[in-house]
Amino acid sequence: MKLIKFFKKNWILILIIAIGLFLRLYRVVPRFTYSHDQDLIGWFVRDVLSGHLRLIGQETSVPGVFIGSVFYYLIVPFYLIFGMNPIGGIALVTFLSVLTIVSIYFVFSRIFDNKIGLIGAFLYSVSYYFVLNNQEVVPTMPVSLWGIWYLYSLYLIIKNKKLGYILSFGLIGFIWNINFALAIPSVAIPVAIVLSKRKINFKWVLTGLVVFFIVALPFLFFETRHGFQQSRAITLAIEGKNLNNAGLNNTFSDQFWKVADIVYKNTTRIFIRKTPLVPDTLPFFVLTFVTFFAFLKNRGYWKIGAVIGVWTLAYVLFFTFSKISLSEYYFNGLNIVWLTSTALSINFIYNLKGLKWLVFVALALFLGVSFYRLFTYAENGNGYVERKALIDFIKKDSLERRFDCVSISYITDPGYDLGYRYLIWLDKLKLKHPQKDIPVYTVAFPLSKVGRTDVNFGVLGLVLPDYKRYTEDRISKSCQGEDTNLTDPMILFTTKQ
Repeated sequence: MKLIKFFKKNWILILIIAIGLFLRLYRVVPRFTYSHDQDLIGWFVRDVLSGHLRLIGQETSVPGVFIGSVFYYLIVPFYLIFGMNPIGGIALVTFLSVLTIVSIYFVFSRIFDNKIGLIGAFLYSVSYYFVLNNQEVVPTMPVSLWGIWYLYSLYLIIKNKKLGYILSFGLIGFIWNINFALAIPSVAIPVAIVLSKRKINFKWVLTGLVVFFIVALPFLFFETRHGFQQSRAITLAIEGKNLNNAGLNNTFSDQFWKVADIVYKNTTRIFIRKTPLVPDTLPFFVLTFVTFFAFLKNRGYWKIGAVIGVWTLAYVLFFTFSKISLSEYYFNGLNIVWLTSTALSINFIYNLKGLKWLVFVALALFLGVSFYRLFTYAENGNGYVERKALIDFIKKDSLERRFDCVSISYITDPGYDLGYRYLIWLDKLKLKHPQKDIPVYTVAFPLSKVGRTDVNFGVLGLVLPDYKRYTEDRISKSCQGEDTNLTDPMILFTTKQ
């Protein structure tokens, strides 16, 4: 009876979650992008289950800076459930995406009202940008989940709640595990404290700092053990002195407009794909304009609007004045800002006399476009399914021909030869460097790279060995010794911690 009452009371939210799940799970395996990042996740799981507990994940795009290990440890049980298959990663990110939808509803309902909570949950659930983001099995995937709870922590601080200090400081301490750029909105914490119009409770601040140090302990331990290498690397990156930033010498004006361009794109891509009909600047200015009036209409929202404004401005100023190489994924920490602004804008329009129909039409159109993009998505034929089938074929062929080991070579552009090693290990395929008496299987991508292929897997081609060149005795002798798949170093992955 209670369950029936629960469904009757929350049927809209349940429907939103169901739609979000469908969008995220529709042909998710054939569309599972599998490359070097996913290969490293599997290698991490393998290390942990072999007794090698790791403190860090892979190296980031900033040399000397690594990502924390929490996401990797969270994925371990899912790999075990799925028999060490990388599909387990899909299960984890799907769970996190549902948790994010529910979190958005909860937080928006507390800060604003239930209607805005439902609007926000719906937008996140059906936005094809967020759908694609939620299908990526990478440590940066939970950015929106972090963002929504950080927004809630700022709201609690404004309301002078002790939990706000604990939650905000804890989330800042956690950013090493997601994206260091999430440190930027920490400047909103003192703003929220001022807006609370209460004297600073230093006991609460101290409690928050204790939580911060506890959560950040793995990062602090790594830094003290390795001479604060990550802190130094980040400082060099900000100053433009690391390898990735060599030669970066933009003027203030150039840098500002590059940052602005990314912010415009970041806002637009959440809702619509790139089209000449809608310039990237339009959604940003429309959202800013309508949100401003939404805050004027409801004065009770202006404080949370102020911290959102500081949050946004902090990103723009930081990346304008720093010399770090710009990347769109650094700005994903603003996604919750745009989602909040959109939900408020839609609610504002909904409450205008005679415009409810426009909101329903717009939301229905938004949902329809998402389904259209889902069903017309062009699968690249170079993902998990194709790579797994290719390695499975090599394993089967080598067993049938009684090869003790094989070599795999790649005819492709740099970087596209990565993303196979965990699958090779999973198939228990012993690998050796190419040499005269070891059969060589050649992977070609794209197919135009070679004149012919013997077997194709999507857009991946495989050229089989010239079998008559090899004898069983010579192969067996050459295969003695170490498995190079296990001993060769992996790019962005270190055994030293």
